[in-house]
Amino acid sequence: MKQWMWASLVLLAACRPPLAQQATQERDGGRARSEAAPVAQAAERAVPDGQLWAYDRSVAPRRVGAMQWQAVTLSRRHALAAAQDHGRLAVPTPDGRSLAFRFEHQRRDGDHWSWIGRAEGGPADARALLVFGPYGAIGSIADADGAAWQLATFEGRTWVGRALAAGPAAALADAASFETDYLMPPADRPVDTAAGGPADQQAIVDLVVGYTVGYANGFQDRARAESNLYNIQATINDALYVSQINARVRIVHAMQVDYPDDNSNFQALREMTGADGTAAAPAFSALRQARDSYGGDLVLLVRNQGYRPDRACGASWLIGGNLKGIDASDAGLGYLVWNHAYSYSLPHCHPFAAPHVIGHSFGLQHDRASASPRGALEYGATPYAFGYVHGNPGYGQTRTTMAYPFESGSSYSYIYSTPDITCSPTAPCVLGVANEADNVRTARQTIPAVASFRPRKVLGDVVRGDFDAGGTGDLYWRNPSTQQFAYWTDLYGTRSAGFYMQAEYEVAGIGDFTGDGRSDVLWKSDAYKYLVLWVAKDNGYEQRGVGGYEPGMSFVGIGDFDGDERQDLMWRSHDAELLKVWRMNGAQIRSQFIAAMPQWYQLLGIGDYNGDGYSDVIYADSSDVNLYLNNGFGFVGQRIGARPQGWTFLGSGDLNNDRREDLIWQNAARTTASYWTMDGARILANPSLATYPNRRFVGARHVDRNPSAELLWLEPAYSAGSSPNLMVTVVDDPYSPGSTQGLQFPAGWEPR
Repeated sequence: MKQWMWASLVLLAACRPPLAQQATQERDGGRARSEAAPVAQAAERAVPDGQLWAYDRSVAPRRVGAMQWQAVTLSRRHALAAAQDHGRLAVPTPDGRSLAFRFEHQRRDGDHWSWIGRAEGGPADARALLVFGPYGAIGSIADADGAAWQLATFEGRTWVGRALAAGPAAALADAASFETDYLMPPADRPVDTAAGGPADQQAIVDLVVGYTVGYANGFQDRARAESNLYNIQATINDALYVSQINARVRIVHAMQVDYPDDNSNFQALREMTGADGTAAAPAFSALRQARDSYGGDLVLLVRNQGYRPDRACGASWLIGGNLKGIDASDAGLGYLVWNHAYSYSLPHCHPFAAPHVIGHSFGLQHDRASASPRGALEYGATPYAFGYVHGNPGYGQTRTTMAYPFESGSSYSYIYSTPDITCSPTAPCVLGVANEADNVRTARQTIPAVASFRPRKVLGDVVRGDFDAGGTGDLYWRNPSTQQFAYWTDLYGTRSAGFYMQAEYEVAGIGDFTGDGRSDVLWKSDAYKYLVLWVAKDNGYEQRGVGGYEPGMSFVGIGDFDGDERQDLMWRSHDAELLKVWRMNGAQIRSQFIAAMPQWYQLLGIGDYNGDGYSDVIYADSSDVNLYLNNGFGFVGQRIGARPQGWTFLGSGDLNNDRREDLIWQNAARTTASYWTMDGARILANPSLATYPNRRFVGARHVDRNPSAELLWLEPAYSAGSSPNLMVTVVDDPYSPGSTQGLQFPAGWEPR
């Protein structure tokens, strides 16, 4: 395996014209069922097209502390409409200006949806980060003067504001005079017998969250209090994304704890950890037990200290500090404290500072000027784990995520320091220094170790085809003539990489074989009767040989047949009338089992059709469609129903977000697709949508913002001078069900 030269990568990514024209044609042409989209609320209709919000002049501005707030009507619909290649959002300011942001990325964290955009003509770190949740929205929008606008929800309204002048912390230019937010690991590190090991390394860090009564009392009800925790998760994941770190965090359990809000951060950290000469407080007994029960790699305490600009926003252990590095022996330090600030007390401790606090748990340190709170320079997990501060023409001084304090009157970039991200050519700058200030390089080394602090206990939330652990599937391509393979980690090819693989090998399956939350690539050569696994590592792959396979066996596909969230392999022997499953652990075959399968049956698909975590098999003859239900010990046949005559089975995918895969069919004229929504062998419904005869079905994948899978179609080039299109049809979307957008890609490439 050999990676391309970057010039080739740029060429692939550059050959992707805008998708908006094709998408608009289909919506206007009536093929999509756009009439089913709900009517916008009257308030949202008052927001001009293409604009994120409009000011509600009927509500008087609010002055709270250092912040001046103005009520706005927010348009989530306009943000959704701008979530496409070359999508654009206009953000009006109170003084009459308009800030323009181009769409970059979107993601889901539970019920929270994030929109990330980059400032037109601004530096790489000038962004709009918006998080829409079930009870409101938060956001941070960069402005040219370096003071970001904050979007918040309180008193039943959406507000936009920023500090009238430099906040109280701005006077603390000398970081030594500001309370620090980390402790170096103690000499008596607590022994943690429940820690995982290298075999458990993940790209997903699981969080168990405890929140105090004081925190919960600041919300209308418990549901809103726990929903707000996902703002923390979303902002951390957004920072990992914009920093190009292929990892994410997820909350696996949240619970209330009876612990005070007003004692020091370090006291809370020590009492939660049970270290540094302090015994674990009884108030945390249930929380610590929950860590073991739910597999929390890290435990986060969220509490309410009110508006306290004299205090840090949280506390963490600087795990791996003093150049030790991070391994399983550090699991006992996997605790951190976050002081929630309600919207009205911003800019202090706003949610977008959460990536800083958790950064210490990844072994990341402040910028060098702020890394001597106890008199001597303190290193993180590596010699280059420092944050970075840079001057940025037109946008003032910018402090990367780990620079400290992050409230000192300069722009906060939400990007971890790295020399690999530079600003636009019109405002040249760098966000780090090689071998000196490179949080990203450090985090890529340490996060897999942190994610192994506990074996994974809460299964689910892993998406097939997700190379970067971002929570959505990515696009994969093969060019048979040039023997090239590539991935796009978004729909538009803005982040892509490509590799060589000899022509005798073809992609047999894409999924997570190692259990780390990232999808790997299985290659099969019929000529050599040999299998190769590419394991996702950093921004590329590590090649491992699986081995040969016996003659007379035909490959069926991949699936999780033993419920361990690692993909396994299924084979079929027509002569022996059996199926054989290889239970896999990465490239190793752990065990095998067989099941009967008469040779006259056609195998249609593999998927989890009853939502129990085990992959099942769909098989059929000329008259019936059947389910081979996998109970973890073997297969049991069940009849689903009559095989629809004149219809072709296309594939399966979860099209209604119920964690059960559905069966997709297309009529002989290829003008209609119909899908059976499944619950085991029971058909719950049979919706349909219009399709185009010239398009070939590729698959059902979770590649866009929707919680359910989208349908992917290959549309050939119309002429010798045009490009083919990958068409993405949204099925389960409250705003535009059935709408399709097109992605052009270079000729010679095929989706995989």
